[in-house]
Amino acid sequence: MAEAALLGGRIRLYRQMRGRTQIEVARAISITYAELTAFERGRARICAAMLNRIALFLEVPIQAFYADLPATLPPSRMRRP
Repeated sequence: MAEAALLGGRIRLYRQMRGRTQIEVARAISITYAELTAFERGRARICAAMLNRIALFLEVPIQAFYADLPATLPPSRMRRP
């Protein structure tokens, strides 16, 4: 779940830069504090719709969360059809 940890770190970074607490963000996007904590720590994968809600609340372009992340997964992590 390295990708989830990188993305979660970005969520935490932008949340802190905006001066928002985890509780404020969680309430604003209708999830629990525990769920947001799991996203930020990379313990849970976040769907695109949820990431979009976070981006809108924090007023951050969604592309910012993906900046400089690896473009592809290593072959061992790719799913086979």
